[in-house]
This record gives sequence, structure tokens and C-alpha cells, in this order.
Amino acid sequence: MNKSQEVYRVIDANLNRLNEGLRVVEEYFRFVTEEVDVVDECKSFRHRVGEWLKTRSSMTKLSFLSSRDTSRDCLSEKLSLSEKKRLDLEDVLDASFQRVKESLRVLEEYIKILDVADESQAGFFQKIRFDWYAFEKKVKIKFFSFKMFQREETSKVEMLAVGSVALDDILSVAGSVERVMGGSCVHFSLAANLFFPVHLVGVVGDDYPQEHLDFLTDKGIGIGALEKKEGKSFYWRGRYVEDFSSVETLALDLGVFETFDPSLSGKYLSPKYLFLANIDPVLQMKILNQVERPHLVVMDTMNHWIEDSLRELWEVIKKVDVLILNDGEARLLSGQNDLLKAAEELITKGPKYLIIKRGENGSIFLDNEGNFFSIPAYPVKNVIDTTGAGDSFAGAFMGYVAFCDQISLEVFKKAMAYASCVASFTVQGFGVQGLANIEEKDILERFLEFKRMSTF
Repeated sequence: MNKSQEVYRVIDANLNRLNEGLRVVEEYFRFVTEEVDVVDECKSFRHRVGEWLKTRSSMTKLSFLSSRDTSRDCLSEKLSLSEKKRLDLEDVLDASFQRVKESLRVLEEYIKILDVADESQAGFFQKIRFDWYAFEKKVKIKFFSFKMFQREETSKVEMLAVGSVALDDILSVAGSVERVMGGSCVHFSLAANLFFPVHLVGVVGDDYPQEHLDFLTDKGIGIGALEKKEGKSFYWRGRYVEDFSSVETLALDLGVFETFDPSLSGKYLSPKYLFLANIDPVLQMKILNQVERPHLVVMDTMNHWIEDSLRELWEVIKKVDVLILNDGEARLLSGQNDLLKAAEELITKGPKYLIIKRGENGSIFLDNEGNFFSIPAYPVKNVIDTTGAGDSFAGAFMGYVAFCDQISLEVFKKAMAYASCVASFTVQGFGVQGLANIEEKDILERFLEFKRMSTF
């Protein structure tokens, strides 16, 4: 086969690939969402390609066809793991959108060889590709609702989060706020609830504002296991340095949280997904001993427990599936300064999966089979407050995993990407303000932008 025939072969293969991808997307909107306008828009892309093909000479069309030789395709019998299995309808659509974009780019480049004297031919496919980018963004934001694919609602508690519920005073270069909602359990729950229903377990004092409780219930977060006791709520006052690399605790009063002793009953005893926030490992173990073995247990910790309750902490770590902690905590817990060595040391101590949060530098993942990957942080220009960013990262991660109802590397990768996006909203407001008013379309729009800037 000469060079010209090879070019025809590439173009023929990608024209077929393009039309296949367009058809898969079109059929979804025809039979699943039954959106006539969107179906018509999908058809218009196919028709534009068809009209272009009509302008080709009979000899050119014959050259496309005669160059086709699937028996020589070195990948014709090989499918990647992602091609063999689709997670859900979103995954099917995502793969087809990507197939269309890739095919258009290939056509745009190889057409230049055939039409050296006619630059408009490559420009034709470039225009379609840019139009497809805009179409993808529009329909995904409109139709890729997490609730669209969610299982039927049930009275059963499927996700349970145990941790602190607090009142915070926060000072940063962006300003200050007083007595705003805080606590690891609150930030986690608000983020997780964007993807999957969550119930929180914690304690507040009788000074805790009713408007804060109403806010949680209005968001659909279950607070039936949130205990209210006589006394003061957990209170923290902190001031961040200018670049948010550290925070100074100006005041701390544990209040009723000091005697927090969770005792679960009824529907709270059998969660499918359990998150143990960075509370005393003795309490974490008590929760584990109360519940039936969940499908997935995720835990967080902090320097205080690493330094003061190390033996109890290791006992908990051995019983969980996912350990999430920041880079400083990972180094302290492992005794290793090199972060990769720290990760390798920690994964041998019990958890199946390890996620190390690295703030503005993203996060890394390692499992006990040696699989490793890194996810960048979504870039944010104007950071207001980083309080709760790590907890909201964990919440979004676990919420997305629960939403998919599947434990796999592919799900974990996408969950960490969504978590990065949600955490970026958190730091754009004081306390929970950054998460208070975001909607699914905001998350999806940011996720698509994040995916585009991270793919190369």
C-alpha cells in the first residue's frame, strides 16, 4: 500500500469512527431523554459530514473504500479495559463524545495531505470540531444530572458520616466571618450530598443556631443522628497566613464535643458507605464495632491523633478500605519525608487504598496492588478560605463513588477529579459559603473544563 492509500485508509477509518460516535450520542437523546431538538442537532452534525462526502469525486470515494482493510488493523482485535466495560450511561456518552472529537481532529490533519491546495477542507473539520465542543458542553450541563442516574430513593441510610459539627470564626487576607457553620462532618456532608444522600452523626450544643440546622435539612442532609446537648457547641477561631500555607489557632473550645460518645441504633447500623472524619480513633473504632460491615469505609485523621494516639490509630487504619490524609500527615504517620516513600510505607500497613491530599498541588492515589496515579488541583485565582477544603474533597470523592455504586480504579480516578472541582468551590467562600449555592450544572461545567485542561 503506497503512502496515498495509507492516507485514504486513515480518513476512511475516522469517517466511520466519526459517524459511529455521532450515532451513539444521537440514539441516547432519541430514546433516553426523548429530546427532539437535541436529536435534530445531533443529526445536523452527521448531515454536515455527509454533505462534505458528497462533494468528493467518485474516484476519491472509491479510494476511501478500496483502502479499507480491517484484517491489517493491528488493533482490530484488541480492546482496552475502558472499552470492554462501561460504568453507566454517562460513561457511554462520554466515550462517544470523545470518539467524535478525536476523529474530527484526525480528519482535520490528514485532509491537509489530500487537499494541499485547498485549506478550506481542513478548516471544515476544524469548524465542526469546535461546534462539537460547544454542543458537548451544552447538553452535558443540561442532561448529565447525577440525579438522572441515581437509584430510587429509600428510607435506608446508605451513607453515614461521623465527625465534628462546629461554629467557626475565620480570618484571612480576604476578610473575616464569625460563628459560621464548620466542622469536618459538615463540609464532608455538603460535598457528598451533591452526588449522593448522606446522614451525619455528631453533636452540637444548645447554642447552635437553628438556621444552620435548617440549612442542612433544606439541602437534604439527614440530621436524625445529630445529637443536641446542653452546653456550648464546638468552637474554633483561626487566622490564615497570606498564602494559606498555614493557619494559627487563636481560640478553641471543644464544648459538648469533648464528651462526644456516639451510640448508633436502628437504620444507622447498616450503612453501605461509612466516612470516619478526623475524630479520636477510639471513637472511630467504636463506630466500626457498632455497624454491620459497610461496602466501603473511608477515614481521615490529623496530626493530633498521630502524635497522641498512634497505637489506636493504626488499629483503625487496619480495618478501613480508604485512608485519606494530607501530605504533612502522611509524612508524620509514615516517618518518611519523601512523599512517594511515605505512600508506599502507609499502604503496607492496612488500607486497601490510599489518597494523599496535596492542597494546590492536587492529590495522589496508591493501592495495595501497586496502582498509582496523580490528579491535579483545579486552579483557583482568588482563594478566600481553605477551611474544610480537604473534608469537601473527601465528601465529593465518596459521594461520587457511592453514586456510581462501584469500586474500581476508573471510578476512583473520576471521583478524585470531581473532588478536586468541588474543593475548588469550597475555597472560593468563607466556611460553607462556597458550597452553599452551587448546583449540578456548576460542577459539571467545571469538571468538563478541568478534564479539557488536564488531557494531553
